[in-house]
Amino acid sequence: MRWFEMSIEPVSALEKPDFTQKNAQDVIGRIVFTLPMDGEGEQELESTYKRAGQAHKPLPLIIGHHGDAIGLLELSRELEGLNSLETRFTELRGDPIARREIDARCTEVRQKA
Repeated sequence: MRWFEMSIEPVSALEKPDFTQKNAQDVIGRIVFTLPMDGEGEQELESTYKRAGQAHKPLPLIIGHHGDAIGLLELSRELEGLNSLETRFTELRGDPIARREIDARCTEVRQKA
């Protein structure tokens, strides 16, 4: 069976030499969702995507880019922080009001994402 490898990568990873060598044996291409971690501008992103596509031959490379990737990254960091509260502060389990507030904020963040 053949399949496309999928990953979420920072934009800078597209330019690393090992990026094009990550293919498994039965992979017929890659789908990469990128996150601009270093404040890359639109023109810089576009040229990076073109260079990555040319370097990734002979297999197809599909690059996904979210228009508000930075906002999405911030929301995911907030959600991860909220989820880690329960493991880091076990006393919150016994506080139903705090638990309800954290759950409400988690729901709000998920809806924004």
